[in-house]
Amino acid sequence: MYTKIIDRYSKVISDTKFIYPAFFVFVILTAFIHNGSISIWDQDEGAYASFGNVMLKTNNWVVPHAMWSEIHRKPPLHFWNIALSYKLFGVNEFALRFPAAVFTVLTYLLVFFAGGSLFGRKQGFTAAVILSTSVLIPVLAKVSVVDSTLLFFTTLCAISILFVLLQRKKIFVLVFWISFAAALLTKGPPVIIFTGIFGAVLLLLHPLRKNLLLLHPWFFLPLSIIPFAYWCHLTTLNDGGVFLKWMYDWYILKRINGSVLGQTGPPGVHLLLIVVFFFPYLMFIPGAFYATAKNFFKDKEHALIFGAWFFAGWFIYELSPSKLPSYVLAAHIPFAFMLAQRLSSNEMPKKVFVIIHFVLQVLIALAILCASLYLKLPLSQKIVFTGIGISLLLVTLRSIYLSQHGKVSQGVFGYAIVLQILVWVIALPFIDEFKNCNKKLAASLENESKECSVFIGNSRWEPPSLPFYLSRHFENIKEEHRLTELAYAYCADTPSILILSDKQFQLLDSFLGNVSFKKFSNHEIFKSMGTEYFVVKNTEGRDSDLSDPIVVSAPTPALSANDYEKQITSNAEWMAQIEKGARENGEETKAAVTKTALWYAERQKEIFMYDERMRKNQNWLNMMQKQAQQKHITLEDQCATTASQLINQGMVY
Repeated sequence: MYTKIIDRYSKVISDTKFIYPAFFVFVILTAFIHNGSISIWDQDEGAYASFGNVMLKTNNWVVPHAMWSEIHRKPPLHFWNIALSYKLFGVNEFALRFPAAVFTVLTYLLVFFAGGSLFGRKQGFTAAVILSTSVLIPVLAKVSVVDSTLLFFTTLCAISILFVLLQRKKIFVLVFWISFAAALLTKGPPVIIFTGIFGAVLLLLHPLRKNLLLLHPWFFLPLSIIPFAYWCHLTTLNDGGVFLKWMYDWYILKRINGSVLGQTGPPGVHLLLIVVFFFPYLMFIPGAFYATAKNFFKDKEHALIFGAWFFAGWFIYELSPSKLPSYVLAAHIPFAFMLAQRLSSNEMPKKVFVIIHFVLQVLIALAILCASLYLKLPLSQKIVFTGIGISLLLVTLRSIYLSQHGKVSQGVFGYAIVLQILVWVIALPFIDEFKNCNKKLAASLENESKECSVFIGNSRWEPPSLPFYLSRHFENIKEEHRLTELAYAYCADTPSILILSDKQFQLLDSFLGNVSFKKFSNHEIFKSMGTEYFVVKNTEGRDSDLSDPIVVSAPTPALSANDYEKQITSNAEWMAQIEKGARENGEETKAAVTKTALWYAERQKEIFMYDERMRKNQNWLNMMQKQAQQKHITLEDQCATTASQLINQGMVY
C-alpha cells in the first residue's frame, strides 16, 4: 500500500505542469508557516525585533538602539524593513519575520529563474529545490536575521555578473550596482569581499573576461557607495561618530585579530559545516567537489563559474579565526548548483558514500526516537517527536529501496522534502514550548496597567526578546540590580513589577517577608541558559492596605569622617588592623586611617539617607513593624538594621 502511494506520488511530481507550482507552494508554506506564533529566538532576532520597534517609537532611523542589544547593531536596511513591516502588520512575530521570509523565498526564485536562464531550467530548478531543502538556508525564513536580506542581494550581484559576463545584458549592470548598494546598507563589507574575489577570479580565468568591463566600476562603484556613505554621515551627526568607530572595532578589527563571543575554530570548520548543512544530499557531495575541482580549468560554463563563486563566498572566511556559519552563506548558492549538476548527471555515487549517507539518516531517526522516549517531555511532545523519528526512518528505508531500483535522486529529494515538512510544519510549535518563557512572562502581565514601572533584575544572558515583549505593553522598563531600589519599588505607592533572579528574590523575601511571586522558566533542557524569573507585583500601590499611619522617629544621623577617625585612633585593635594593612600596601598609617574613616562615613551616610527615605513610606513601615514584633525589637532598630543590610548587599545579580 505504502509503495503504491509513493509510486503514484512519483508520477505526479514528474509532471512539470504540477511540479513548478508545487515547488512554489512548498517554499511559501515552509517559509511562512507558524511565523506569527513562534516566540522570538535570542539573541539576534530579539535584538532586531527591538531595533525596528524603537525606530518606530523614537523616529530615529539612523542608529539602531535597544536594551541588551548593543553588540547586535549593524547597518540599518534590515531594521528598516522590519519597522516598515510593523507598520503594515503590527508589532508582532509575523511582521518581524516577514522581510526575512520574503527575501528567502526571493532567493529560491532567483536561483530557479535566473539559474535556469543561465544554466538550463532543469539545473536551475534542481538547485532551487536543493537550496530550499538544505538545513541552514530555510532557517533564514524562520528567524529574522540580517543574512536573509544580505544573501538575496549578494546572490543577485553574482547572477548579474554572470549575465554581463556570459550574455552581455547591460540591464544587469544597473541591477548589479543597485544590489551592491543594498547589500552594503545591509551588512557593510561582506559584499565588497565577495564581489571583489568573484570578479577577480573571473577576470583572470574566464575567456569572456572583457565583458566584465561593462560593469564600469570606476564610475558606478563611487555612486553605489553614496547611500551607505550618507547613512554613515547621518550617524556621525547623531552621535559624533561613536557608532561607526564601534562597528569598525567590533566587526572588522576584532574579527581580523581574533574571534568574538567564543565563535572560533580551526581552518576547515566552514567547509565541514557546509557539508553538514547539505546532509540530505551527502552521498553526492564528494562527487560535486571532485567534479568541480577536476573540470575547473576545462569547463568554463559550469565548473569554473561555480568554483569561483564558491571560492569567493567561502575561502577568506576559512582563514579568519572568527567563525560563524552565516559568514559563508554566499557559498551555499553555487554549492547547490554543484550538487544539482551531480544529481542531473544520473551518475550513481560511489557505494561507500551511499552507505555513509543512509547510515547517517538511520542514526538521525533513531536518535530522535531515543530522545523522545528518554527525555522528560510532556506526552504530546513525546508522541510528536516519536512520530517524526518513525517517519524519518520510513522515508529513509524508502530511499534505500528506490536507490536499489535506480531511482536514487527521487529517494533523496523525497527525504529532503519530508524532513522540511516535519521540522517546520509539525515539530516547530512543539520545539517552541522549550523556549517561550519570555513571551509567556510578558503575556501574563498584559492585563496590568501600562503605567506600571517594570524593573528587570534578572539580566543573565541579557535576552533581548524579554524587553521587546515587555515594551509592547509597558513604557517604563529599567534594568536594576541594586537591592535597595528593588525593595523601594516593591514598597512604593506607585505600581511596579519586579522580574528577579532566584538570588534577588530570596534576599528580598528574607528582608521584607512573605513576598508573593510567580515563577517562569523554560524547559529543563534550557535551564542552564538562566531563563528562570521570579515575577513580583506591586501593581496597585499598598496604601490601600493600611489603616492608621505608622509614626516612627527619624534615623540617627551618620557620623562624620572626623568622628570615625577619632573612633579608629582610640581603638587599639582597629588601629593594629589598619597599620598591618598599610604596611602590606606600602601606605602611611595616617593616610590609611583617613581613607578608612572616609569610607565608613560615606557608607553610613548612604545607609542614613536610604533609611530616612524608606521611613517616609508607610508600606515599608508596615512590613518593618511586623518583623520588629516577631523579633521583639523596636521599629526604629528594625528599620535601621534592614536598611543597613540592603545597602551592604549592593548590586545583586
